[in-house]
Amino acid sequence: MARSPLRNAAAYLAAAFLLAGLRPFPALAQSGPAPTPGTVSFSATLDDRGTERRYVVIRPLLALPGAPMIILLHPLDTSPEATADLVRAGRLAADHGAWVFLPEALDGHQWHDDPAPDSPEAGEPDDVGFIAALIDTAATQYHIDPTRVYAAGYSNGAFMAERLACDLADRVAAVGVVAATLRPTLAANCRPARVIPVAIMMGTTDPVVAYDGNSSYLSAEQATRFWVQANGCDANPVDRLYPRVPSDPTSVTLYRYGKCTGGGADVRLYSIGDGGHTWPSASYSIWFGFLGNTTTLVDATMELWNVFRPFSLPGCSPTWGGLRGNSSRKAPASQERSSNRQQVCPQAFIGPLDNRGELRVVNQRDVGLSPPFPDQLQQGLS
Repeated sequence: MARSPLRNAAAYLAAAFLLAGLRPFPALAQSGPAPTPGTVSFSATLDDRGTERRYVVIRPLLALPGAPMIILLHPLDTSPEATADLVRAGRLAADHGAWVFLPEALDGHQWHDDPAPDSPEAGEPDDVGFIAALIDTAATQYHIDPTRVYAAGYSNGAFMAERLACDLADRVAAVGVVAATLRPTLAANCRPARVIPVAIMMGTTDPVVAYDGNSSYLSAEQATRFWVQANGCDANPVDRLYPRVPSDPTSVTLYRYGKCTGGGADVRLYSIGDGGHTWPSASYSIWFGFLGNTTTLVDATMELWNVFRPFSLPGCSPTWGGLRGNSSRKAPASQERSSNRQQVCPQAFIGPLDNRGELRVVNQRDVGLSPPFPDQLQQGLS
């Protein structure tokens, strides 16, 4: 089976490390962000049509029902734990009350995002089906708000996030794409059930996914235009240049396309001048400097959250206070609510969720404690 361009790039970089006598992912073993106080993390599995699939969850210490769900998709050959550390995902749970779900790909941590039947990613496993099952699990077992489900990814995970925008637009309210554009095979088969907000962040000097595109994927501008047309947006964007700082060689220009069909489903392109194949404001670079510059002018994790949170799917969501609670009780400030909520579910859950003893802590700094793994759920990471 042919190897994907992303896998070939990863293999080349890994070989460069070995020749240099260096270990991949050295920051995981030596330094990185401290654990996020006020969060709980665990690893769990679900049965997806006979295949056990693993996922990692970071949630607020006080786990209230009706919280938003953020699906964060890791890059090629990278674990959910490493990705959570890289983007400092715990902030979303501690500061904004979101539940962050980091599913794990099979086949060497590679997402099967390309719908073309002859692609290396074609066939099983059905990762779209897995993500749909994960959303079901999050809603029924953890009581997240099914109208506030968002997806973001990095590199191979970003291509997968766009696949979700095409195939699960009725389950996902908005999508973020970092260090990826759009496969022409996906564009040819993309029929979203609704208009969906999309934000793309791309470095102009990305050495892995070329900003100007190639035979495997569209350019950043072509990918943006695809979503602009799909959402029926005004073709003329509003530009914003982020302030420069002397210590950062990059620049960031936001092209925001508005006046879209169906309201505010706008499309954004963050064009990162001299930016590499990196997550903006990441705590470190996975492959040292081989992937190019990491901009500090925009924090991708928090920027995407700010893009996501005004949007929700049509339908119902749990009410604060529950069936027997005081309907006038307000949600805590950390459990932010979307401004366009319309309908309230007839059944809601009351109070914090119980701890689940079968879940175990993972071993990365931003999502858990160091090994050995304790059997019980841990709280108050520090």
